[in-house]
Amino acid sequence: MIKKTTFEQAISKYRLLLIVIISFNYAYSQKEYLVRQSGEQIEFVNKNIRKDTVVLKINGSKNKLKIPAKEVKGYYLSNSNEFYYLKRSTDTLMGNSYQYFVRLKEGHLKVYSPLWSRLPPNAIGGGQVKNEGIKYTSMYIEKDDVLRHVWFIGSILPKKKEKKKNFESIISSDSLSLSTFKKENYKHDAESIFNIIEDYNLRHYNKRYEGEVELAKVIFYREKRKQHKSNVNIILDQQEYSLGLNDVIEVNLPVDSDSKICFSIDGSDKCYLLRASSFFDECYEVDINKTGIISIKRRNRYSDYLKVRLKYFGMKNPKSN
Repeated sequence: MIKKTTFEQAISKYRLLLIVIISFNYAYSQKEYLVRQSGEQIEFVNKNIRKDTVVLKINGSKNKLKIPAKEVKGYYLSNSNEFYYLKRSTDTLMGNSYQYFVRLKEGHLKVYSPLWSRLPPNAIGGGQVKNEGIKYTSMYIEKDDVLRHVWFIGSILPKKKEKKKNFESIISSDSLSLSTFKKENYKHDAESIFNIIEDYNLRHYNKRYEGEVELAKVIFYREKRKQHKSNVNIILDQQEYSLGLNDVIEVNLPVDSDSKICFSIDGSDKCYLLRASSFFDECYEVDINKTGIISIKRRNRYSDYLKVRLKYFGMKNPKSN
């Protein structure tokens, strides 16, 4: 075994100290806000769920703030592009209790994964729900304000059949979705569920916003690497935009209702249902590979990388919380 020199030991300690300092500064700069159903935002330093009550520890206060869970929409971090919804389901692995969820799909059928099902970044294996590089092991669908558990990786056969039955009951009134579900080659996995939900939501999309609505910024950008060279056309409510390589555009979308956005390039097209956030700038990378396959990937607008890249593309710095 080769021993490290005094100089190498000093460098190792310096690197470790630097990592600790950077991590501490990042954590310190992150502010967490609970959001009530009324829209009120409350900054906190710690949170707990006790039965049907959310308990907050407020910075500078010895007393804890208790809020009925039904009055809480969720919470978010100031330097993150993620909102965590507080929801209750009678059909969960954790029983009839409130939990925090990440929303993965907008539309009439909304797709969620619970925070407890998030896997470490280096987790391997197939079948997980993938959302912007983060993997989850469980999927729920909300229809008409009812949350149902439809998939869990590694479910034993009886439970798997139960979740498959839950999914069938959700799409039972839609003949096209049901026919896909009943095909012999249908596999009840995360990808198959996503495909059915995306198709269902696009076909059931109905523009519902008129008059005065709350709007917020949504950002679309393209990188140059490994991309189709042609500009992509973006169509939103009969308005058309053109997005080139190393380019960025901003649009304003409603916060409380979905918008249908379509991307097209050289005969290929792909549509999505998206909505803006009143808490942060939503940001999507538009990816068109050299064969013309279109996809969008949700990105953290407040990451150091994107701050630099979007500034290079000619966009102003994001709003600060």
